[in-house]
Amino acid sequence: MSAHKQIVIYTRFSSDMQRPDSCDDQARSVRDGLARLGIDATDALVLKDEAVSGTKTARDGFQQLSQMARRGEVAVLAVDDQSRLSRGDNAFPFIKDLAFAGGRFVSTGEGIDTAIPGWELKVQVLQLHHGQTIRDLQHRVRRGQQGRVLACGSAGDYPYGYESYYLDADWQAQLSRRGARPKKGVRVFGDEARWVRRVFEWFVAGRLIGWIARQLTAQAVSKGRRASTSGWHP
Repeated sequence: MSAHKQIVIYTRFSSDMQRPDSCDDQARSVRDGLARLGIDATDALVLKDEAVSGTKTARDGFQQLSQMARRGEVAVLAVDDQSRLSRGDNAFPFIKDLAFAGGRFVSTGEGIDTAIPGWELKVQVLQLHHGQTIRDLQHRVRRGQQGRVLACGSAGDYPYGYESYYLDADWQAQLSRRGARPKKGVRVFGDEARWVRRVFEWFVAGRLIGWIARQLTAQAVSKGRRASTSGWHP
């Protein structure tokens, strides 16, 4: 028995700083674009991934879409632009496999349609473009983080025994408006730092790591803000 085929609209945004209704906006735009192509998307299945990078394949919506494509259940896959589907090197293979299985890929915002000859070149060019954009962004982000660290600031992470703090007195006002986020510095966090010193004292005195971990657990020492489990381990 042949698989039931559906029209699927896939939407995604990559950052938790973006508007939560971004996916809804994309879906609305895609429906309008499909209507111009004479495709009725009234009953389309909408899959979405919120606040997750397009370079990752471990996305719930994308995984569901991949499984449907493998089962031949996708009649039309529509996106607002190709980067919503993927910013990695897997975009062209994915779309090629979909088309080979009898599905149709449409990027309404870029005019890509696998029903139109020559779509392969457009998809591959955009795959290269989106991939390079990510690499450029990674370089700029790393450069900026390195600059913050060299200036004794915070690059977004810090080890146990330290804490981050806002450098500017008006940081709350900066957070409330659009634009650059207020800068942070890193400083010793007293409550945790004293346990860091105690661990070193125990170790220098000849105590084993396992013993130290058991002592920290027995004394209910906090593991810090990022701990997901209780108790200390070697």
